[in-house]
Amino acid sequence: MLLVAFITVIAIAGAVAGVLTSASASFRQLVPFSSGLLFGMALFLILPEAFQAGERMLVAGFCILGCFLFGLMETALHSVHPSPVRTSIGLLPLVTAVGLHSLLDGWNIAFAMHFADRGLMIAFMIGMSLHKLAGGIALGAIFRAAEPQRDRAIAWAAGCELMTVVGAFLNTSISQQVSGHSMTLLLAATGGSFLYLGYHSIQVARRRCGLRPTVAVAALGFASIGLISLLHR
Repeated sequence: MLLVAFITVIAIAGAVAGVLTSASASFRQLVPFSSGLLFGMALFLILPEAFQAGERMLVAGFCILGCFLFGLMETALHSVHPSPVRTSIGLLPLVTAVGLHSLLDGWNIAFAMHFADRGLMIAFMIGMSLHKLAGGIALGAIFRAAEPQRDRAIAWAAGCELMTVVGAFLNTSISQQVSGHSMTLLLAATGGSFLYLGYHSIQVARRRCGLRPTVAVAALGFASIGLISLLHR
C-alpha cells in the first residue's frame, strides 16, 4: 500500500500542476503519450504474464472480454467527458467517471503485485507512475476548465486520484479469496481494458491533434515501456 500511496501522490502532484498551469497544450500532448504507455503495459507486461500463467485461448477470450466491457463503460460515460461545465452539479458526472478510472488504476496496480517476475512488476510500476503523472496533469487541466475556482478544481482532481488507493485496497481485500487461475483471467481482462483505453485515448487525441503527431507521441510512450521492460528483465 505504500507503493500505491506513492503513485497516488505522483498523480495528485500532476493534477495540481495541471490545474495551476491550465495546461491545455500539455493535455493534447500527454493524452497520446499516456495511450502509448497503456498499450506498452498491456503488450509488454500484463498479457505476457497472463499467457504464461494460463491457457492461451481462455486468456485471449478474457482479454477480448476486458476490451468489450470497457467499451460499454466508455460508451455509458461518453457524455461526461471533458466539457466546460460551470456548476458543481455538472461536475458530478465527470467526477464519477474519473473517480471510477482511478479506482481501476489502483486495482491494476495491486494486480501487478502478483507478477511472478519481479522485474516485470517493477517495470509495470514505473510505467503506471508515468501514466498517472501524465494523466494527472491532463486531469488537472480538465477540472480547471470545468471549475472556475482553482482551489475547488484541485480538491476535485485530488479526490478523484485518491480513489486509486481505494481500488488497490479492494483488490488486496479479495485477492486471498480468489484462486490463482481466476487471478490470471482477471489479469487478462485487465490487459484488454488497457488496450481499449489506449485505443480510445488515441482516437480522442487524433481528432484534436491530427494523425501523425498523435502516432509519434504514442509511439514514444509505447517505446518507453518496451525499454523499461527490457531493462528490468
